Amino acid sequence: MPPISPSETGHWAYLTLNTSRKNFFKKPKVRKFRKSIQHEHTARHQQPGQYMFFQQCNAMSAVNKAIMYISNETTTKISF
Repeated sequence: MPPISPSETGHWAYLTLNTSRKNFFKKPKVRKFRKSIQHEHTARHQQPGQYMFFQQCNAMSAVNKAIMYISNETTTKISF
């Protein structure tokens, strides 16, 4: 994979996956506090991307490597 500077794509992180894409994009359990609008906004726009992705890394083993780009608009792209 060609090196990509973080400035081009916003925040980025290396992730390892051992699960399907469908399970990978499941919303975290924290989302059950949906009534709190401030919590939703804060969690959704957390800049380093730790909220949705790093929280799930503990349960993942190094099978397939994916690179996750998290831009400032919180759009995501995956390349395998």
